[in-house]
Amino acid sequence: MGTPFATIALLPGLDGTAALFAPLEGALAGRALPLPVAYPSDRLLDYAALEVLVRAALAEAGPCWVVAESFSGPIAIRLAAQPPPGLQGVLLVASFATRPAPVPSWLAAPLLPVLARLPTPTRAATWALLGDDPPTSLVQSLLAAIAQVSPPVRAQRIRAVLAVDVTEPLACAQVPMGYLGARQDRVVPARCGDHIARLAPGLVHSTLDGPHLLLQRHPAPSAARILAFIEGARPRQQGW
Repeated sequence: MGTPFATIALLPGLDGTAALFAPLEGALAGRALPLPVAYPSDRLLDYAALEVLVRAALAEAGPCWVVAESFSGPIAIRLAAQPPPGLQGVLLVASFATRPAPVPSWLAAPLLPVLARLPTPTRAATWALLGDDPPTSLVQSLLAAIAQVSPPVRAQRIRAVLAVDVTEPLACAQVPMGYLGARQDRVVPARCGDHIARLAPGLVHSTLDGPHLLLQRHPAPSAARILAFIEGARPRQQGW
């Protein structure tokens, strides 16, 4: 198995539970020390408040890398611009720096409380997030994670995504940054990764075949890309 060579803080997607990182943790076992960071499921916290929470978690972790999935990307971008002691680098996965959906926030905002309270549509959720024919166990894990989050918190997080803009911090990154995109992503379009790559100095951009929840659907190749990014970024930023 070998000795873990790096601590990797894992920042979750919109559910915020960190429970969906189990497949990736298994794929990283023995090669890195994963540190999943969960967000409160019953407190209305905006991106600024969640950033405070993440910084506190990193302060206890010591030297580490950050892998930020989807919703957490803007937090990781702000960390890269004003890195806490010990932050080695940041890898964004299927994420964004500005609103990924074309729907304007003023139009979506009135509908959010209603939409957040609707039962999760199993078929729609799995198609959008997990792609075609996902394992039943993974579907169950996804729905269980979503169910843990209160409807007002879901609405708050969607509202935050629709209003986010971290393009200025992105251009001021002080640590190595990478972006791992999912080629069959039905939630965050490829233009989001391209946008980040244009703005971030020296960012390393890579893609893998898979749906939006790439880390869950394809944990082994995702883990390999994460570790390759870390190895490449240690001496200098380079392609991987």
